[in-house]
Amino acid sequence: FLSSGFMARLVARVTADLPDLTVSLHTDTSHAIAEQVSRGEHDFGLCTLATSVQDVTVAHRVTIGTDCVVPADHPLATKAVIREVDLDGERIFVLGRSGAIRPQINSVFERANIQMRIVGEVLHASSCASFVAEGLGIALMNTISARTSLVAGTRIVPFSPAITQDFSAIVPKRDKFADVTEAFLSHLPGVVDDFT
Repeated sequence: FLSSGFMARLVARVTADLPDLTVSLHTDTSHAIAEQVSRGEHDFGLCTLATSVQDVTVAHRVTIGTDCVVPADHPLATKAVIREVDLDGERIFVLGRSGAIRPQINSVFERANIQMRIVGEVLHASSCASFVAEGLGIALMNTISARTSLVAGTRIVPFSPAITQDFSAIVPKRDKFADVTEAFLSHLPGVVDDFT
């Protein structure tokens, strides 16, 4: 979920400090990224692992919430907060069956005794938002994914009860970070603030 607008903004800020920067952006599952960083294949990784991974250092961790992406002309688009009861009977898109917040989403709806009407499990947040823009349903996704994939004809509304997800900046265990890694880590909190 971080590989589009979020990373572009982070790279832009780092490039302002290091104008000769050459970037190699690799996307994969959080588990795969953590394993690759632990083997030293990447200098820096962003992932949403709930468990610790050996041979990496968590350099920054942030907890993010969950939002609904709603068609702008949908009655729920005017609400300040959307609750699970508001989504009863609504067509819902989620970020894949294995998405990091999916178990929490399922639990919230089960506790409220609401049967989710999932009409799409989508790998990329931008695809989810595009389906919403076409009026095909409402997407539930983490706040950064929602805000980096916002398209015309949609509105973001916070979801309650809180469904949170931790994401971490990880680096290989080393005594000293490379200058480029330090630059990414120094700009990361500001970019997170932009999208939360």
